[in-house]
Amino acid sequence: MGTEKPENAETRAIELLAQAGLRAVVRGNAELEVVDGDDVTLVEMKVRRSRTYEWEAQQILAGTSRHIALAVPHASKALIAMAHTHPRLSVVSIDDGHVIWKGVERGRPQDPVSQAPVGRLRSAWGRWALMRALAVDETPRSQADLARAIGISQPAVSMALKDLDGTVERTSAGWRALDPEQMWDAFLDEYPGPGGFTTYWYGLESITTQGETVRNLEPCRRASSQLGRRRG
Repeated sequence: MGTEKPENAETRAIELLAQAGLRAVVRGNAELEVVDGDDVTLVEMKVRRSRTYEWEAQQILAGTSRHIALAVPHASKALIAMAHTHPRLSVVSIDDGHVIWKGVERGRPQDPVSQAPVGRLRSAWGRWALMRALAVDETPRSQADLARAIGISQPAVSMALKDLDGTVERTSAGWRALDPEQMWDAFLDEYPGPGGFTTYWYGLESITTQGETVRNLEPCRRASSQLGRRRG
């Protein structure tokens, strides 16, 4: 859906609502009448062409008293959780067909194996590295500095910053996260883990002692201390 036009995305969202047993009738610009049995709800459809975070959905809801149907390329776990608990938010996840209507699962995600195209999908390792770097260090940095810090090219940093539009800002000193804590939460929500080999930890010490050992490993210690200083 990254290159899909908004009107095409809205059509696809309406199709997914229909597949979930909901009849949607277009009543105006971005306005739908959604019929669920005897229940009829006027809905404002919001189509997003990039990942939408929980705090963005909260801002949308704060600006209106209407029911919002948020159509996104792929709903994050946090956005899905929010849709389960917020009475005025419904979510349509275009890529996998996930539909949450008034807090209820109406369309389950399709099997990613059957949905995946031929070939291996590329993971957004560069963007995730950039999100982590911006979350743990508030210091504004140039694209070149960020590229050196996370080990990717400057053009890759530029592309990742475009993906993060709305969550980062460019100052006279360089780029930084608008809200480092929200950036950290978004990173944790998206990051699937490092992949590669699985290893195991074995020790005879108590769980508390072993936990302290892991926490004091250099990468963990550095990230923890940086976050701790900001929140302190």
